[in-house]
Amino acid sequence: MGRSTLRLGRRIGLGAVGVIVAATIDNLPLLFISLFVYGAGTATNLQARYAGADLAPADKRGHGTSMAMVATTIGAVAGPKTAANHAVPMFSQAETAFSWIVDRFNGVAAPNSCGSL
Repeated sequence: MGRSTLRLGRRIGLGAVGVIVAATIDNLPLLFISLFVYGAGTATNLQARYAGADLAPADKRGHGTSMAMVATTIGAVAGPKTAANHAVPMFSQAETAFSWIVDRFNGVAAPNSCGSL
């Protein structure tokens, strides 16, 4: 699981997509495989909570677990929005950025935009 996460990314959602597809096409073996993948992802996420409890001193275990839960919740909520804020301009302005880079390689001077700031 760790190697596939490094190779494919941790938010590919194979388990959830597989469960939906398996339920739609009524494929029981695919459902069990998808549930295994989905469960492995959930267990991996829960490891942060266990680490928060295990690494904290005995009198601070509740706080450590709470901090891990809050951090994973904030990451789950803010992560996709942050990624979208960076990805959308990257694709919508790709042609302009590419032509700017090509101009620099062709020796064209970069425009001076200091007065517009």
